Amino acid sequence: MGYKLSSSIANNLFREIFFKYEVYAPKKFIKQRRYSDTDIIRYTKIQNIDEIEFNAKSDYCAKEVLTPINETLFYFF
Repeated sequence: MGYKLSSSIANNLFREIFFKYEVYAPKKFIKQRRYSDTDIIRYTKIQNIDEIEFNAKSDYCAKEVLTPINETLFYFF
């Protein structure tokens, strides 16, 4: 059994969720790939359901939201 929501109903539903929680999802960033003018898909905080990229896989894993690449995990002295 499944449900099908229109874009406006889904936005109203997500608006209530965004009010209480931070929502992270795959989002397309236009022409921001490192070495060329191609698009990149990364997990990031979203504000609207229209920002979610449903048709392609992310270039990075979802774990990057919790532990960013540039975060220092260990420090030895």
